[in-house]
Amino acid sequence: MIKLKDLRQIAMELSYRYSNIKQKEISAIFGVDNSTVSQNRVRLKTKLISSRKLKKQFRRLLEQIDLPNRNPNFKIVTRNPKTM
Repeated sequence: MIKLKDLRQIAMELSYRYSNIKQKEISAIFGVDNSTVSQNRVRLKTKLISSRKLKKQFRRLLEQIDLPNRNPNFKIVTRNPKTM
């Protein structure tokens, strides 16, 4: 299970990577200082090197986020296609 602190760091990293907002705006969203966002992103990168479990979970998140971008024909199916 991912710790709350790690989840916040992951959320900040993903916000930085996948939204078009700067660290200053991310800090306002999370209610922290500018430098806190930067420090948390650096700490997360260090943790990803040392923790295989966290790295695996982070990689899974990235795969889920990137999946639609990898395949332009990707469609999210909410029902069984045979019953449509």
